[in-house]
Amino acid sequence: INCASISCPKLLNQAFIPEQLDGQLERQTIDFINNSSKNVIVENTLEISKIFSWFKVDFKDYGGVKAFIQRYVKVNIESASISYKEYDWRINN
Repeated sequence: INCASISCPKLLNQAFIPEQLDGQLERQTIDFINNSSKNVIVENTLEISKIFSWFKVDFKDYGGVKAFIQRYVKVNIESASISYKEYDWRINN
């Protein structure tokens, strides 16, 4: 997912290359999830991008949004409550 708004994940500054695609997407996922301007993740509370709400069905195969995020953070978020950040549609410079 990407668009030109502030709340979107950053664009990769290189072309996606078939042989490197999995690694490129993995790094972009890590960067997005751990970007504190887009997601606030602490042990008992998740304040995360509305992208996770809008596309929650896409995370079912991973055990849900929380289980997907857990793969990319160091704190245990198993018992965390979830709220969603306001989405900022302004143009990303």
